[in-house]
Amino acid sequence: MVIFFHGGGWSLGSPEMFKVNAAFFADRGYHVFMPSYRRIPFYRYPRIREDLDVGFTEVLACMKALGLENHKIILGGMSAGGNLAALLVYDRLGLQARNINPSIFSGLLLFGAALDMSLLQATPLRWFYAGSPTDPNFTKASPINYLQEKETLPTLIIHGTHDGLVAYRSVEAFIKKISVRQTENLTIKIIPKGSHLDAGSWNFFDNDLRRLLVEWLEERG
Repeated sequence: MVIFFHGGGWSLGSPEMFKVNAAFFADRGYHVFMPSYRRIPFYRYPRIREDLDVGFTEVLACMKALGLENHKIILGGMSAGGNLAALLVYDRLGLQARNINPSIFSGLLLFGAALDMSLLQATPLRWFYAGSPTDPNFTKASPINYLQEKETLPTLIIHGTHDGLVAYRSVEAFIKKISVRQTENLTIKIIPKGSHLDAGSWNFFDNDLRRLLVEWLEERG
């Protein structure tokens, strides 16, 4: 089971625009769900976070109706969608509040994901989504702040060093923090001089990233 969140800087994008992602996983035997969410500038965190929770709850209900409730879930996302996937996985208090056991997840895929809001470029997109750095919601919208002392969920992170939309330094800080908390099942692929789009190039090309992703999925069973 794969749940994949679309990108678009929290302002654009839709599941329909990421059909190629769904097809990639479906062709490999996965059931795929691609929830959407309200967008900035009219909605921001925490409204978008609420949509994340509602969408996930609806997916769980759908899985139950289809007799798939015993399937493990791989969460993934591109760019802003990676931010949302990471928030859903790492916010254990949020999962507990909805009576969701974290063991339901079998993996996390982060492609060009916004993982440390404080190190993203100070753009209008960042401000509309999370507010100013002094806003409490700014901290809550940043996945790096939810990492616990020990992390074990199998995770694949792909990012380019020349990402002009999601600064490499933001994922670099996340990697540095999680690496001392997770000593196994953490796969990191940094693309030298890679752009934002390069992190998602596995969608369209039979390249090293696609082969890495396929191998990672095969290890998950």
